Amino acid sequence: MRRWMIGGWVAGVILIGLAGGCRTGAGGRLSLAQRKAMAQSDFQRAVRLAQSGKPDRALTALRTGLEQDPNHLPSRLFLAELLQASGDGDEALAEYSRALATVGAGRGKPADQVMVYGSRGDCFLSMGRYGEAIDDFTRALKLKPDEAMLQFKRGESYMGLNAFNKALGDLDAVARVLPNEPEVWLRRGDCYLAMSNLNAAADDYSVALERAPDDARLFARRAAVFSAMDQDHLALADYIRAVELEPDSVFFWYDRAMTRLALEQAKEAVADFTAAVKRDPKRPEIFVGRGMAYEMMGDDARALADYDQARTLAPDYSPAAAARRRLLDRAAAGSRPVR
Repeated sequence: MRRWMIGGWVAGVILIGLAGGCRTGAGGRLSLAQRKAMAQSDFQRAVRLAQSGKPDRALTALRTGLEQDPNHLPSRLFLAELLQASGDGDEALAEYSRALATVGAGRGKPADQVMVYGSRGDCFLSMGRYGEAIDDFTRALKLKPDEAMLQFKRGESYMGLNAFNKALGDLDAVARVLPNEPEVWLRRGDCYLAMSNLNAAADDYSVALERAPDDARLFARRAAVFSAMDQDHLALADYIRAVELEPDSVFFWYDRAMTRLALEQAKEAVADFTAAVKRDPKRPEIFVGRGMAYEMMGDDARALADYDQARTLAPDYSPAAAARRRLLDRAAAGSRPVR
């Protein structure tokens, strides 16, 4: 989906070239038009630098341009986006606020105000400041009530506050406008899942999969819902597809292994846990899961070794200690010695 960030907008337009160089006016001072031209030129250079993987130089170019024309809105917004992408959210918010000072209170076009409010709201959202994000998205929607992306982002913000009914109101409206957009159905499914409405969540993930049949995330999301509904065979089918689509994901291998464990497919579970270990040998939960599969197969020695490895990786990981204690208590009771 289109992002409410200036960089996404820049990538979709043809940048206007400025003919000729900048000449000084009388007395060696630059005219306002010349300053604007220099800011536009620096903006274009910043875009090229960012696209070529040089964000630091792009930041320098944007700041240079803004020294010439502090009101150059594309430069201000692109600067804010680059700062946000670098993890400097506070500085990004400061730039968005400066942009708003340029276009707010009737000083700019409504479309510019929508872009600034939407971009700043997106920044708030990325920082987990959901209430402030909602405020900005709502301000933008008052100016452009039919903008689906703003409603989608506000719905995500409501989800961050656990205001799920309000989130559904926004996501329902977006689904009516953009019925073929899988991300909308995914997020609405997430909302239903958070509300423990498992059937509705599974239905929405299924709709999303109809629109994006090669999205491993969607198979994994629906699989998790099927597992919660005790439909482990359906969950396994979805995890198999998720692994096929993203075989390097340790999480998909682990979740598939746990589902096989629930289905008492111990040998296959061991194979999946082992594949997960190969992709990330530092996760104690994988060793605990494989240990449980070994126990199911009657191989307590290997199970104990895996529980011990999990404790070595994370000495305070309580599931490893609990599994080890259970195995040893069972062996001490004589039900099955460890060998």
